[in-house]
Amino acid sequence: MKDIRQQLLAVFDLEHREHLAAMRATLAAAAAGGEVDRLDLFRRAHTLKGAARAVDLPAVERVFHRLETVLSEQADEGRALDEPACRGIALALDAVEEAIAAVMHGQPEPDLHEAIEALGQVAQAVAPAGQGGPEGDTPAPRTEGEAESPAPSRPAAAQPQPSSSSQPPQAAPPAASTFLTVAAEAVEQVTGASYELALAVQARQGVDQLYKELQTQLQQLERSWEQLRAAERQALARSDPAKVFQARLRAASRQLASLNLRQRQASWSLAQAAGQLREQIEHLSLVPAETVFGGFARMVREIARSEACEVEFSATGLDLQLDMSLLRVLKDPVMHLLRNAIGHGAEPPEQRRRMGKPAALQITLSLEARGSQLLVRVCDDGRGLDFGKIRQVAAERGLIPPGIAHSLSKEQLSKLLLHPGFSTASEVNKLSGRGIGLSVVQDVVRRLRGHFSVEAGNPWGTIALIRAPLSASRQALLIVEAEGLVYGLPMTAVERVMRIKVEDVGKVGGQPVVEVKRGEEVRPVPLAPLAAAVRGAAGVLPAEAGMINIILMRMGERSHALAVDVLHDAGQFVIAAPELIGTDPAIVAGTVVLPDGSPVPVLRAEGLLEQWDTRSDAASLVRAWEGAEHQRRQATILVVDDSITTRTLEKNLLEAQGFRVLVSVDGVDALATLGEHPEIDLVVADIEMPRMDGFALLEAMKNDARFEAIPVVLMTSRAGPDDIRRGLELGAGAYLTKQKFDQRELLATINQLL
Repeated sequence: MKDIRQQLLAVFDLEHREHLAAMRATLAAAAAGGEVDRLDLFRRAHTLKGAARAVDLPAVERVFHRLETVLSEQADEGRALDEPACRGIALALDAVEEAIAAVMHGQPEPDLHEAIEALGQVAQAVAPAGQGGPEGDTPAPRTEGEAESPAPSRPAAAQPQPSSSSQPPQAAPPAASTFLTVAAEAVEQVTGASYELALAVQARQGVDQLYKELQTQLQQLERSWEQLRAAERQALARSDPAKVFQARLRAASRQLASLNLRQRQASWSLAQAAGQLREQIEHLSLVPAETVFGGFARMVREIARSEACEVEFSATGLDLQLDMSLLRVLKDPVMHLLRNAIGHGAEPPEQRRRMGKPAALQITLSLEARGSQLLVRVCDDGRGLDFGKIRQVAAERGLIPPGIAHSLSKEQLSKLLLHPGFSTASEVNKLSGRGIGLSVVQDVVRRLRGHFSVEAGNPWGTIALIRAPLSASRQALLIVEAEGLVYGLPMTAVERVMRIKVEDVGKVGGQPVVEVKRGEEVRPVPLAPLAAAVRGAAGVLPAEAGMINIILMRMGERSHALAVDVLHDAGQFVIAAPELIGTDPAIVAGTVVLPDGSPVPVLRAEGLLEQWDTRSDAASLVRAWEGAEHQRRQATILVVDDSITTRTLEKNLLEAQGFRVLVSVDGVDALATLGEHPEIDLVVADIEMPRMDGFALLEAMKNDARFEAIPVVLMTSRAGPDDIRRGLELGAGAYLTKQKFDQRELLATINQLL
């Protein structure tokens, strides 16, 4: 198999070229006195800094970190990017490009001191007299008479340097000659062409229908002729022209039937060929997620070492076969989230132990394909979101009106983190403080027509979730009609399609709702006409013969029911950029062209639901009801085990079922946690633990009036009959063995005891 670092370098090689080309274009515009998107330049430097770390190019990483600092200082000083500054930055970019080219040819990474020096000269023009740039990057003082011009220009592309006689030339990447390099954009274009072919096949099916209708008309004409012939048999029998007409009519009917059969066979064959072509082309762009994400484990470890903190990183789902272009687009956002998890989540080990956490910060990256949607989660058990600090920063920056900061929900406060430049960090360092990471993630995910959210973990840490279509350009859509207009709804957000009676529509706060059953529970969901939700105005529920067509939409924990007039079609469509005049980019993600040639706007589920949330009283009342109900039914479980692997496994399993989970490392720690958290409803404990084992913990709990009513599940590898008898005699609610561990049995036992 091709070396994973060579695969990552190949991806980085393509990526850095794109960013450098865009940055050079920005510098050229700045040097010419045009408008400059400084934020875009900053973001690209930020992205390349993290990408360089991911592929182990520390010198390149230092250059882009220095460039971030220079750009930040210039912005703080209110200075424009003048021609000398642009020239110095361009020299640094040339040096980086040359260094990366050398690495791609098997040579060691240069130290890039000249690039740092060029940026130092730019910074020196910004910093107050007598001060240089931060982090020791101040250029060495020049001797008397030395010119203050920037370093001499370097070639934009590097050539491999000849090897010395004492050092044999290094081979190129081992698998470079075994692969055909094709631009991802080219694969996307061919894939799009295959979908255009599929649309053409679908349009041809309309021709098949016309043939069928014409054949039916001929058959009816032939039957009419037979009836006429029977009525006028004597006259027609003596009419030669009538006999000739009848014969020609039958021949035409037979020929049309034969042609119709051949046409349907040809259409079927064409559809099969188009489908196979599409599948084969799509397969070309599928690679294991590890190809792009495989370097993150090492990146996290290196960041942890540089920050002198302990981190345990785990990743699941990297074996998923995914679209290479999608992975490339998501690489930067995921990298930002992992860096944020360390920068904002790391805590001193002693503090973590006092809270019942393992000494090392736990970070998990998980990828999951669900239907036509990819879910990417980055979770940590660090310090979590500081909502007080978020309120303070938002108020200081004027993002929220004065006086309402304390009335905002945690969900509303979490969304403030996605504003460009928003940061709760107390200082700027390599990992955090500039407020760029999350806004980069938000922008990228929106361009993918996906959804990004950040929320507090339970009970600790932070959960960042990206939901994106499995293809960057194609999406499964439900085509519907409302008040004479046709729309496309992303199937990733469609939970179900229903048809209900008008009298089954309920009311909450005077607004319509529909009751939806999920499992054993029935919940009210806000209901609105789709056309009204698009306009952001009130409307009348469309009904036909006393029935309403309803589409239940869901994004995360939020649900809405949308009423439509007609359900037209469902399928895969190629989505283009919005080209319809007057559409709102907040709720329109793109445009598709139907087989009949008509353009249809594709609605953005997140924007549509948020817009309706802001004006619907029913939505806010239902949210309050759901929040209270959630608090009523959520139970807290304490997991006690000295094995971090077992604790993490059981914690993740229980949290996925909606439980709040606390952890302890042994019986002594568990008793302290029980004393601090009277809300604990159940304990899952191992037996073999240091200081105090599970039996001693169980006995201590049953002898303490505060804890004796709390059910205990012993989960252990000791499966002997004497151990089982002892555990049950001491008062265990259940005794489960790890050798026959079945998560369904554990969950069923917990639900029964609760």
